[in-house]
Amino acid sequence: MKRTILTFVLVVAAMMAMGQTKVVWEKPTTEFRSHNGTGTGLFLDVTRVELMDMETLVYITVMQTPIPDYWFLFASDIYLKVGNNRYTVLSADGIELNKQERTNKDGKRDVVFHFPPLPRGTKSFDFIEGDGEGAFQIKGIKPVEERWKQFFPSYWRNERTGDWDIAFLEDFVIYDGQFWNYMEKPDVNKPVDNAKFTIWNESGWLNVKIGKDEFRYDKPVIRCLDVKVGKDKQGKRIIQIDTKQGKKEVYSMITDRFLPDYPTKDMSTEFHDNAFRQGDSVTIVGAVLHSKEKMDNVHIVSYFTDLYEGSFLSVYDEKIPLDSLGRFQVTIPVVNLQTIALSDWDQWDVIVEPGETYFMLWDKETGQQLVMGKNARLQNELFAHHVPWRSEPPEEKDSITATDIVNYMDVCKACIRTDLAAVDSVCQANPTLSERFRIQAENIARSGAVSWFIYRSMDCMKNDTLPSAAVDFINDELPRHLNTSLLATDRINYPLSYYTSLLEFFTPTKRITNSASSEEEAREMFMMAQITSFYEYIKGMKVDSFIKSLMFARHMNNWMDERIRPLPNAALAYVDELVTVPTLHECVMQVYQKFVELRNQQFTATQSLRSADEVEGIDDGEALLAKLIEPYRGKFVYLDIWGSWCGPCKAALKESHELKDALKDHDIVYLYLANETSDEEWKNVIKAYNLTGDNIVHYNLPAEQQRAIEEFLQVGGFPYYKIFDKEGKLYDINADARNVGAMKIFFNKVDKKEK
Repeated sequence: MKRTILTFVLVVAAMMAMGQTKVVWEKPTTEFRSHNGTGTGLFLDVTRVELMDMETLVYITVMQTPIPDYWFLFASDIYLKVGNNRYTVLSADGIELNKQERTNKDGKRDVVFHFPPLPRGTKSFDFIEGDGEGAFQIKGIKPVEERWKQFFPSYWRNERTGDWDIAFLEDFVIYDGQFWNYMEKPDVNKPVDNAKFTIWNESGWLNVKIGKDEFRYDKPVIRCLDVKVGKDKQGKRIIQIDTKQGKKEVYSMITDRFLPDYPTKDMSTEFHDNAFRQGDSVTIVGAVLHSKEKMDNVHIVSYFTDLYEGSFLSVYDEKIPLDSLGRFQVTIPVVNLQTIALSDWDQWDVIVEPGETYFMLWDKETGQQLVMGKNARLQNELFAHHVPWRSEPPEEKDSITATDIVNYMDVCKACIRTDLAAVDSVCQANPTLSERFRIQAENIARSGAVSWFIYRSMDCMKNDTLPSAAVDFINDELPRHLNTSLLATDRINYPLSYYTSLLEFFTPTKRITNSASSEEEAREMFMMAQITSFYEYIKGMKVDSFIKSLMFARHMNNWMDERIRPLPNAALAYVDELVTVPTLHECVMQVYQKFVELRNQQFTATQSLRSADEVEGIDDGEALLAKLIEPYRGKFVYLDIWGSWCGPCKAALKESHELKDALKDHDIVYLYLANETSDEEWKNVIKAYNLTGDNIVHYNLPAEQQRAIEEFLQVGGFPYYKIFDKEGKLYDINADARNVGAMKIFFNKVDKKEK
């Protein structure tokens, strides 16, 4: 009896298995997708769907930069939506629901979600993480075969070259990096087989016919091209652009988010280098399509200028208006190979070369990001293949010793090996990736670990001596990725900035400044010693003259910008020797000349500069302060303690006119005290920011007196603000002058009470 029952169960199970239907969608397409929008570069790609009688499986690849601060989470209320019906997730393979997860070292994580079975015959569904703000949503998931039937919109890849050549949109065509208008708007709901179109733009006309119909036009033809579109054959069509001269080519519809790999490997290793010739530019043409929210402009920023703080080289940070169809065109000045960032577009950092034109497309419904242009290959490859740039470092400590840094060095080497192996794995899995992609990917992968190690080395030198092995490692590793290709990205800013700061730790200042006869002379000798030390290290680096020019030019410009003064005359010889690139040399000299002119500029309101002789002989901080504010009894005194070495202080001083304008109806004297600032820098800051007036006074006291005042006030950071009432008493409030609104409210209340 038991054997009979068991046999019956097995037979039923077998019959059920035989009757189980399974429909598979490979690489399905989507109509709309979102991500969490936190700036972490998180994207979801649906790679496979299995529709079965017992369950539905949705395969998703999560892509995100794999660094410790970035994580993702899928909640247990994920559901599929077909019509008005919801099908809540049952389980997930590859992750744990409701738990923070990270991608693997390659920046990816494959997940399989199990859902209840969807109705038979389902042609499309939505994947919704939940109804909360920022939830993942992928709408209109459907088999790619259905997408092939939809011609408008469509993007087409040349099968022979691998390039994105043409796109047909509802309102216009994209071809040759330009927008083209339809002569007669086509019926976008009508199937397109053996079609011909007539389209035109300002430079001419494209003559395209649909079926047997001939389209006529009255306007004169400047340029005519016949474009024929053949029948759909599993997502491929024969398209002939310019029937008089163009060849018939096989094109495939681009249904993935990025352009597929190119068919052949490009072995070129060269990046365009214009030697920083001034006057070069690139043209960016682009479109933001099918945006759910209204976009009025696109914000474009040039990254390369981060290397030249304080310089006059190309700076670009503009919002370019979009037309009613989401299109734009702009010509941007560039100094060399560099990165153009479309900051409103998720993860759009595009490497551009001088003199080129690039078409950039972002379809917000499908999530597609494509670049068209003669040198667009590298960018399309970087979009499609994630590049790891920092493996996870060890847990960081507050106090770093020499022993710690040696251990960190071993970890850093391991991180580099891991990241380079990941790049190699990507290249082996995709053998036609270009050599330029490998070069760029390896540079990016290496720079993250090196930057981190240099940064921790600076922490070590605050407490201990940096081991010679660590110095040798930095000097050996840093030049490996200081080349023109990495200069195009903001990633080089990390190692360059950290390395510059690290070199300043090596400055032999004490033994030099001890010979000074005055405090001012000691300060000047200290600064020249810093410059000399940096010069010696840069001169000894095992890099080419271009990199030396770049690093030294950047440091000299930053040095002047931070101190609001020209270089010492002795440092100009270092500039002439190391900065051999003419454009970079000119840049340094322009900044130098700007601060020479500032030094020579005469004060128009000398009454604002007060002499320390007024408080000579007073060494008590409280007494000093009382003496300084005594002349202003009957007025409010707004105290600002700042230093020329303090970036936030100078930024606040530059914007301080806003505060003075807001408080102009109140009887206030602004008292400025400088901390550890040379006489020249003190005066230059005042002149640069126009900090003079009848109610403004400045003191640059001797170091001992300034220190006494700060100790009395218990100054803990800079800039430091205090307000004294009309009787000379301190108000116990947060007097931060950068909070203009709060200060206006405070003085309005005080004046109201007095009245």
